[in-house]
Amino acid sequence: MNPRRTLLYAMTAAMMLAEGVYDLVFALMAYGVSGQAASVATTYAIGFGAEIFVTVFGAGFLDYFDRRKLFAGTQVASVTVFATAFVFARTSALSENGIWLFAFLADLSHHASRLALFALVPTLFEKEELSQVQGTRAMISGVARVLAPVAGGVVIAGVGLHLSLAAVLVLSIVALAFALLLPGGSHVVVRRARSSIVLGALGTLRAVRAIARDASWRRFSLLVTTSQLVIAVAILLWVPLLRSVHGVSEAETGSYVACGALGMVASGFALRSMRATSVPQRVLTYSLLLAAAGLMLMVTWSGPVLRIGATLLFYVGLTLFLRTNEVALQQTLPADRFASFYGAMDAGGRVLGLAGILCAGRIFDRIGGSAFYGALVVLLLVLAVLWSKRLVLVQSPLPPPQSRAQHGSLSSR
Repeated sequence: MNPRRTLLYAMTAAMMLAEGVYDLVFALMAYGVSGQAASVATTYAIGFGAEIFVTVFGAGFLDYFDRRKLFAGTQVASVTVFATAFVFARTSALSENGIWLFAFLADLSHHASRLALFALVPTLFEKEELSQVQGTRAMISGVARVLAPVAGGVVIAGVGLHLSLAAVLVLSIVALAFALLLPGGSHVVVRRARSSIVLGALGTLRAVRAIARDASWRRFSLLVTTSQLVIAVAILLWVPLLRSVHGVSEAETGSYVACGALGMVASGFALRSMRATSVPQRVLTYSLLLAAAGLMLMVTWSGPVLRIGATLLFYVGLTLFLRTNEVALQQTLPADRFASFYGAMDAGGRVLGLAGILCAGRIFDRIGGSAFYGALVVLLLVLAVLWSKRLVLVQSPLPPPQSRAQHGSLSSR
């Protein structure tokens, strides 16, 4: 196997295991302190705020400095955050405010690392390889999500929620070690002009302006953003759904999440078979239909076997959608400003996600999990119809890269 692929896959496994454990730990800690879905939603909303900050003010730097070095730096930050959280958790029980603080810092560093890696991948491989690479990463992520809740449950049972952060710290250190060994891409854009810092900080905002001026990309961005919002809400309130509607215990919650993660593995096999330089739009339509079917089964049936099947089906759909969309963007966005334009699209989704999660948790508590997820099913079906109206992804790139003299302003086609 290509050494770059080996390192990428190993690093992906470590990062996903760490993310799976800390997501479960923070969600259970927040729910345990307050007993309300709104508290879990607030925890995720705070994380969304951190991710928005990183996307808006950090994505542009990836177009002006070495992406591999920036990625390694974000991994160092993650290790520091979890080491500090572990120390605090070991000395005293974290309050709700403490949980929110570390959730903010964890998502700040983790999203910066994830964004840097996403921008680095297309510089490491050819377009024809991206589907296979991302498909394999989806499979690895699925296996990691199967193992993470199980491992997290064992650790939680043995040492408690707070001290289970030690497992996250170890995995973060392992990911950092692989990051330091990862070579730089052959097409990394490094511009060390005096204005690079300013351009990096404003890169996402300038890209937002360029996308807003292009009608086709404006429509496409809105559709992507809305789809990701509905999926994010469904994922983030999965724990309250299992706990409040189906009466699933804390220990069983991790098992259901692990079963759902098997769907990520199945989606990875499907994506690996797509080796073309463009992704069919119908794949995105079918993936949303699968996700809607999984949610519908979850809210209409209560048997444990059917709940497992519904979770599996939902995760097949959502993973296929998210990974296929990633490949499409990596194949289409301009290479030397990839991070800025991806950051612009990601920022829009996270701003809506922040507002959506804050509202969703309160709506969930008010109308109940069954009614809430029933509404999500309807939204996914509507979005699937809208995706089916667009037979192919936007093929024309955004405005061509500008010379250094043109950095003062971005103009659309």
